Amino acid sequence: MACAGIDFGAKTAVVAIARRGGIDICCNEVSNRATPTIVSFQINERHIGESGASIAAQNAKNTVAYLQRLLGVPHNTDFARKEAKRLTCKVQPEPTTGVSAAQVAYTGLESSTPGEHIFSFEALVAMFLTNLMATASNEYKAPVKDLVISVPSYYTEAQRRALLNAATIADVNVLRVVNEHAATALSYGIFRTKELPEKDPIKVAFVDIGEASTTVSIASFTNTRCEVISVATDPHLGGRNLDDLLVDKFAQQFQANYSINVLSKPKPAARLRKECEKMKKVLSTNSQAPLNIECIMNDVDVSSSIKREEFEQLSAPLVDKVRLVCERAIKQAKLKDGEKLIAVEVVGGSTRVPAFKTAIADVFAPYDAKISTTLNADECISRGCALMSAMLSPAFRVRDYVVSDINTQALDAEKIFTDGNPPECFTLVPKGNAFPCLKALTFKAPGPLTVNIRYNDPPSLPFGVEAPNVSGYLIDAPNDPDAKVRAKIRVTANGTVEMAGAQLVKEVEVEEEVVIKPPKAAQEAANGPKDVPMADATAEPEKKDAEMPDASANAKGTAPPPAEGADTGAKPTDDANAAPVGHADAEAKPVNGNIAPDAAPVPMEDVPVAPIVEKRMVKKIRTTDLQVTPLPGIGCILTAELVTVATEKEALMRANDLYIKERSEAMNSLEAYVYDLRSRIGDYGDLKDFGPDALRQELKTDLDGAENWIYSEEGDEASKSAFVERKAALVNKANPIFFRKREFEERPTRIKALEIAIDLYKKILVPGVEEYAHIPDEKKTTAQKCLEGASLWLSQEMGKQSKLAKDVDPVLTCELLNAKIGEVTSICKPIMETPKPKPKVEEKKPDAEAEKKNETAKPEENSMDTETPDAKESGAEKADPTGDEDECRGNTCCGNCGPVPV
Repeated sequence: MACAGIDFGAKTAVVAIARRGGIDICCNEVSNRATPTIVSFQINERHIGESGASIAAQNAKNTVAYLQRLLGVPHNTDFARKEAKRLTCKVQPEPTTGVSAAQVAYTGLESSTPGEHIFSFEALVAMFLTNLMATASNEYKAPVKDLVISVPSYYTEAQRRALLNAATIADVNVLRVVNEHAATALSYGIFRTKELPEKDPIKVAFVDIGEASTTVSIASFTNTRCEVISVATDPHLGGRNLDDLLVDKFAQQFQANYSINVLSKPKPAARLRKECEKMKKVLSTNSQAPLNIECIMNDVDVSSSIKREEFEQLSAPLVDKVRLVCERAIKQAKLKDGEKLIAVEVVGGSTRVPAFKTAIADVFAPYDAKISTTLNADECISRGCALMSAMLSPAFRVRDYVVSDINTQALDAEKIFTDGNPPECFTLVPKGNAFPCLKALTFKAPGPLTVNIRYNDPPSLPFGVEAPNVSGYLIDAPNDPDAKVRAKIRVTANGTVEMAGAQLVKEVEVEEEVVIKPPKAAQEAANGPKDVPMADATAEPEKKDAEMPDASANAKGTAPPPAEGADTGAKPTDDANAAPVGHADAEAKPVNGNIAPDAAPVPMEDVPVAPIVEKRMVKKIRTTDLQVTPLPGIGCILTAELVTVATEKEALMRANDLYIKERSEAMNSLEAYVYDLRSRIGDYGDLKDFGPDALRQELKTDLDGAENWIYSEEGDEASKSAFVERKAALVNKANPIFFRKREFEERPTRIKALEIAIDLYKKILVPGVEEYAHIPDEKKTTAQKCLEGASLWLSQEMGKQSKLAKDVDPVLTCELLNAKIGEVTSICKPIMETPKPKPKVEEKKPDAEAEKKNETAKPEENSMDTETPDAKESGAEKADPTGDEDECRGNTCCGNCGPVPV
């Protein structure tokens, strides 16, 4: 299982996957590690990412770029109007919500206006996410659905919800929407846990200058935790602003020198911007950069150059803005005098500009912080997202590391009552508050009321004062002056705001049974004096004096007997070793059949007393859930119904893309087959000799017709099946030619294999070969007939085949040769592998003298005593210890003889 992390940038997006072994950056279809955020429409096709960028210049009006910038932005804002000027397509409001949308020419879906379609940026981002997840799946070799995606810190609540809607349309699961600076901090801290302190945190600044925005953040680090302290951002400051300076400069220069307005048409403007981007990169390492563009407009070639000093003078206002953002971040962090920062990590492609680096170093110099480039400037955010996705996924075990982020905008809550009371507004979530968090509101219940969540400082938003509202909720509360409404509002880990619920809280009186504890005097009257053991109270007076001395001797400690008339049960003894009255360890001895009084006395307070129960009126807090209805039209985001419709459209377009891909592959296959077959059946082709002239001419005619049909209007409108059928017809007609050529090339090999098999099995028939001498003659005769028949058949068929031309179907085919090889093998191989008979084992007759020696040796070996040499030499008979001498006669012995007596 794998999880993806996506750095969703303004110009490009980077995809990383977390899998066993680490974090890997995914390469797209052209092996680039960054994919352009572009979607282009061409007739009924969609080109996303690299393919969209390749046709953007030729298809400018139907190409949408900067998807991140206009996602979830209301169309009636200055932010949307400024961004729309950078796009070559038409941007207009979505008819239902008023959010920004793009109008393009696309015939893959039915629309009210034929050939035109309006796509919201949520739908466009969904298309782009589908492409990125396909890249991750190709890298992982399996489907990848879970991801963590980054957004700029200035993203509003509406934009974050729009991104989640886009993920729903794309059918991917977003585990979390994380800010770019938080992903960068995670990527920095989790790999330095051994270097970071345990208690006293260190502070590091991060400066991220991207394509369209700049973010400066300061975070504190320990080996287990990272806390973001401050965040400052400028959503209108980035690397593209430097490109704008160069484009405007050279456009004016070309207007004066060549009398051409490059910016009047999209294609020359795009070419000029592309060359200016290259110049910016060249000036980062060189003192001068040239500019040469051929036929930029009206067949005019232009050339120019710029020095780094001149470029830095042009970009001086932008450098000052970078300083201001850094100073704001330092001010929000409330750094103390003399406090030091460990480093200033610079990320983002535009931080490579020397002027920006110098400005950053000057601002952080008082804090003894030097610029550091230990992080990958282009890939650290995607790596941080992939790490967070692994942390959130149950399929991975990642080192424990906590990242605490803060919100960059304060949120206010406004209560609007229906009873005529003036609205109330107060700060709900202050700026810099850590999230996720849960806030509770409590107020009176004057009837149904509305709670609106809005930003505290609308002018600081990227949208401005046009869109300060976040969300609104209608709470259906009763008109009860004695009750209160408690509402809980949650800021989620994604940065979105939602109402967790609302309850009606009211204090009511209910009748309940209450247990009353009896008074102390009543308990003492019922149980007797507190210091008198229960055993003494129940003992008989006349037996008390007689029993007490005997019982006192049974205590653990040894105590003298009490004097006459002493009250033994009133007080414990003064001896420290004596057991006190009522001690649990005292041994119990029967006295006249009863337990001794001091064996186990029961304390009076342990005696149960019947409780007194009364019914009283008790005050309690009663809570009732209230119905909460989100108010539509706030935040300019798609409703659930519109998201469902967009999801269905995306599924249809995905199926259409798949069909177009398969149709294109079928057309390319037919076209390639036409060109290949035409060249091979020609006068210099390898198939010329294997096809009759009539068939080859007929094939050439069919191939020319197929080629003309492919490029005709009929071919443009043809379906996938039409291409498949035309190719199948050509293949069937050309198959005899390919068959003859294949047979001609493979026949010698099969003939050689048959000859080798015949020669191999002929070894069976060679006389005098000891290896096969055991084979019966009838089997050898069978093998001989088979081999002679195969040889005769082969010679006859080869003779017939030699008389045939190449363009005639062969008589001796590879199929027949394979069958003959199988026949010979099936008959001769078992005969050749006939096992040799096992040799007969002859039984040897036992030698009488050897047997006699063995039998006479047994008693000698088994006896404990040995015979004397004299007895052996004289051949004296052995004595029979049993007295049975008749059993040991002759040359044999029964073995029962004992040793010879000396």
